[in-house]
Amino acid sequence: MTNNNKKSIAIIGAGNGGCAFACYLVANGHKVTLYSQIDHSKNLKQIIIQGGIIAEGIIKGFFKINTLTNNICEAVSHVDIILFTIPSYAQVNMFQNMLQYLKNGQIIVSMPGNFASLYYSKINNNFHSKKLLFVDLISLPFGCRLINYGKINIINIKKNMMLGCYTQNTKAKIEKILSNIIPNKLRFCDNVIAVGLNCISAIIHPATALLNTGWIETTKGDFYFYKQGVSKSISKLLEKIDNERISIAKAYNILAPSFLDIVKELYEQDYENIFDFAQNSLVHNTMKVCPNKMTDRYITEEVAYVLIPYLSLAKMKNIATPNIKLIIDIACNINQINYYKEGRDLIEYQAEINKILANKQ
Repeated sequence: MTNNNKKSIAIIGAGNGGCAFACYLVANGHKVTLYSQIDHSKNLKQIIIQGGIIAEGIIKGFFKINTLTNNICEAVSHVDIILFTIPSYAQVNMFQNMLQYLKNGQIIVSMPGNFASLYYSKINNNFHSKKLLFVDLISLPFGCRLINYGKINIINIKKNMMLGCYTQNTKAKIEKILSNIIPNKLRFCDNVIAVGLNCISAIIHPATALLNTGWIETTKGDFYFYKQGVSKSISKLLEKIDNERISIAKAYNILAPSFLDIVKELYEQDYENIFDFAQNSLVHNTMKVCPNKMTDRYITEEVAYVLIPYLSLAKMKNIATPNIKLIIDIACNINQINYYKEGRDLIEYQAEINKILANKQ
């Protein structure tokens, strides 16, 4: 492993975020390995044919990636940092698959975290007890979309990024290293629980998608999700969901800024309310970033891996969250999936959560 500011980095996932991050890191002189599972390799295959990634938007050019692989051992065994850009539903299985190849001192960053570090730590302690450093981010650092296989449009780089360390006494070390890797200004939350409770994509995505089911299924997502999908009436529900999130955080003595305050931190833009944001955010209305089916990650990921954890945290403190539960129930019925069973229920992690909040992990 390297010891200077230029690091060897494995990116797990060759989708939107993985490709954007690969281009950014190569442009800044880092050694990059891009990994994709064999059954999700169409984009990686095209990158191999091209010899790299074509980027347009705020980062332009052709970026040759040092290593392109479907072999997880090759991807992670000799790098300094591992970036998870895969969906939340793939995080735990991926970590289990790579754990045997990991080395002491490696940093594993999940974006978004969605409480993933809780699971990684438990698995590591049960099987290997390697000295790994876990970091959760609230989101990807970029707004980006694949245009075609092997070609990414990087729409924007977020201004600030909220993140947290699983073990608080590693913060200084993590900050020194990640400030040269992550393109945003870093703002550390007190812990990974706070990071999870500040994931605002789950405030706007699931409810808006579910309440636009007819339009999504009829047009296959051919509309502007924010500008056209978030009406004034829908925005009122989104505000109630956000208020419930804030109430949960307060019960754990966690600072949870409002949806609009987090938007301001990420994009340095002010909006009067959620409807104003949906109508006028240029970043979110540049492309038709709309689901084309109801099993899109806007629902499957953010209901199961954000709203379900919120509900379980609320239950631990006997907090009523009728609007969060409403959205989960609608998602379960529309997709005929029991997200209460399939999702990331944190009840079994209650003792560990209490330790983290008390800084005793």
